[in-house]
Amino acid sequence: MIPTAWIAAAALVLPPSAQQSAPALSELPARRPIAGLGGFQSVSSVRYSEAPELEHELTCTYVFPARARWQLAVPGQPQLGRHVEFRYGQRFFELPQSAERSRETATRSADGSDWTSKCELLELRLAVFLWPDGFAWREDGPRRRAAGECGRELVALLDAQGRPTQVSFAAQPGQAEDELRISVWREQYGRRWPAELELWRAGQPIWKEQVTTVVTQVALLDSYFLPPDRRGPPASAQAAPVLHFDAPAQTEVREPVAAGEDWTKARERWSALATRIDTQLPPGWERLSTMAFELSASGEPESVVVRLRGRGAPPAFAVETTAAQALTTSTPWPPSQAGEALKRLDAAKPLDARAARRVLTVRGDPSSASAADVTLIIERER
Repeated sequence: MIPTAWIAAAALVLPPSAQQSAPALSELPARRPIAGLGGFQSVSSVRYSEAPELEHELTCTYVFPARARWQLAVPGQPQLGRHVEFRYGQRFFELPQSAERSRETATRSADGSDWTSKCELLELRLAVFLWPDGFAWREDGPRRRAAGECGRELVALLDAQGRPTQVSFAAQPGQAEDELRISVWREQYGRRWPAELELWRAGQPIWKEQVTTVVTQVALLDSYFLPPDRRGPPASAQAAPVLHFDAPAQTEVREPVAAGEDWTKARERWSALATRIDTQLPPGWERLSTMAFELSASGEPESVVVRLRGRGAPPAFAVETTAAQALTTSTPWPPSQAGEALKRLDAAKPLDARAARRVLTVRGDPSSASAADVTLIIERER
């Protein structure tokens, strides 16, 4: 179970009448790098003080300025769902655990204290991960201070090497006292990044965190920082249903389809590959029954895709995909209209997006299925 207070910040839920479907892209400021970085994504192992036996995975993504997304899930237990927080300009959204629809939780023009709580939690992490960039820090004895976007002043306590051991906000009555305490730093990409830290609130520990990866090559669309149900026009306005969603990371085995092979041959190739994999899987790993194919731009099969699930290092013959933005629509199975489905998806993708991958996934048992999902994985045009 994901703790409901995982972000350690108050969440004002706006009533339906106050919610808006799709914020205009004009609400976002132009992208602007900080110290040569357009953004970053960190993945951490988190253990709550109230339940240290259960490991959570926290993925935090920032693109500068005013774009952020936090996602919390329990590794290896997709049935528990995930909790996602979004910042899109001056607005904040939440996709609660296992919910199908998002809700807007704070706007700067609404209750200022709720907006500040949301803003500060994201800003606190940004100040730590970008140290000493991103803010105009000034000396104050063993501390450094900087004006924050969210209203309060940031305060950093430094060690003998000039690295923060603690970052918080200047005390103010009625405001949450959140702080990050950093115990270990490491060098990567010519910068120092926090490796072990703790989140505290009002003098009480919330969680301990180990940062497992940090990447700085982030090719994400602005719509990534909106919940999927608020991206683009609703499906009813499309010529055929097209949905925005976030494709999860996958562990896969792929095998190319020979030129000229039809869908019958491709299905046989998938079954043969699945049978071989069953004899090669290491302990703790299993093959999923989902039949999938990579498609050409015209909708023909290019590779068969067998998906795996497990814990620990994946099999050497498998590849791992990263979570990505995607659009999906349905098509009959066997797929006589996959090309037309791809045209619908291509027409619906954002103007600043390009197709990174095309995938067809059969719904249910392929021997009796009548429909499949055609998915277009998209990324920001470089």
